[in-house]
Amino acid sequence: MIDNLDATEISDNTPVEHAANLLGANRKSLIEAITTKTIFAQGETVVSTMSREQSKDVRDAFSKGIYGRLFVWIVSKINQAIFHPRAGTHSSIGVLDIFGFENFDNNSFEQFCINYANENLQQFFVRHIFKLEQEEYNLEGISWKHIEFIDNQEALDLIAIKPLNIMSLVDEESKFPKGII
Repeated sequence: MIDNLDATEISDNTPVEHAANLLGANRKSLIEAITTKTIFAQGETVVSTMSREQSKDVRDAFSKGIYGRLFVWIVSKINQAIFHPRAGTHSSIGVLDIFGFENFDNNSFEQFCINYANENLQQFFVRHIFKLEQEEYNLEGISWKHIEFIDNQEALDLIAIKPLNIMSLVDEESKFPKGII
C-alpha cells in the first residue's frame, strides 16, 4: 500500500488478485472494500478514501473475520464427527481457561488461541511438577503417595502437534476458494 496523503493506493495488485480468487470475490470490489469507506447521511451517500492505517485495520479485521469463521466451521465439523448420541455419554475437547473470569456462550478463534496458550503453560507446569518429579521419585526409590492429575497433552496434540491437527486444518482450509460455506 502506498500512503498518498490521506488516501491509500495498492501498489502491487498481485496479493489482492490472489485473495479475490481464493474468496471468489471481484478484485475491484475487494480493493474498494479495503481502501474506501461509505457514509450514509440524510439520504446521501459519501464515498471517501481511507488512510494507510485505516486500510491496514480493515485488512486485519477482514483476515481475523475469515479465520474466526473458519475456526467455527472446523469446530462444527469436529463436533459432528465426534458426537454419537448414546444414553448420557458424549465426547468433547476441553481447553483450560486459566483466568476463568470470562464466561462466553461461544468462544472466538482469538479466545481459543488465548486458551491454547494458557493450556500449554499449564501443561508445562504439570509436566515439571507432577510427571517428572514422580518419575524421579520412582527412580530413586522414594516412598511417596502418587498424585493424580489431569493430563491434557492429547488435547494439545490434537490442536497443534499431530500431523493432522486443528490449526493445520484451519490453515489448509483458508487456502481453498469458498472453503467456508
